[in-house]
Parts: sequence; C-alpha cells; structure tokens
Amino acid sequence: MAQSAAAADFAAARLETERTFAEARAQERALEDRAVTLARRYSTMERTRELYRLQYLELGTRTLVDLLNADQELSQIRFDEINARYDLARLAVVCLHSGGRLREALGLTGEDLRGVRL
Repeated sequence: MAQSAAAADFAAARLETERTFAEARAQERALEDRAVTLARRYSTMERTRELYRLQYLELGTRTLVDLLNADQELSQIRFDEINARYDLARLAVVCLHSGGRLREALGLTGEDLRGVRL
C-alpha cells in the first residue's frame, strides 16, 4: 500500500515537473520571437527618429513633440527588450530547476550549506 502511494506521488511529481518544463519552454520560444521582433522594431524606430530629427531641424515639417515621441518610443522598446531578457533568464532558472540541474548550474553540487551537504 505504502509503495503504491509512493509510486503515485512520484508519478504526480514527475508529471508536474514535465508540465512546468513544457510551459517554460513554450514561454521561452515566445520570448525569443519577441526579442527578434523588438530588435527589428528598434532598428526601424531609430531610422524613423533620425528622419524626424532631420525633418524638424532642416525642413521644419516635424514638431518637437514628434521628435520627443520618437525618442520615447525608442526608450519603451529598449525597456521591453530588457524585460524580455529578464524573463528569458528567469525561465532558464525554471527549466534548470524543473530538470533537477539548478545546483549543478550554480556550482553548488557537493557544497556544504549551513551544515547540509548539497
């Protein structure tokens, strides 16, 4: 009886680990796609800002507000890129934990932590 309960607990833990890992991998792929999109968007917005700057300074066909809005958009894209990188790093930790390799990745295997051997 105890053995079958332990086997059921093990199977449930394994299923939960596999689910967590699969979800993290799916999120990782989505974030990698987002990072590519943000990089393209940043490049395009840089060109747009430069064009607005020239139109503002040389032609007078753009307003200062247009130029400032372009700068704000560039800052927002950069902020989104940083958040995406953070989310990717967080997901990497989730994947390492789900796969049972977090200690190894952190170099803690075999180390003593407050008297407990890891």
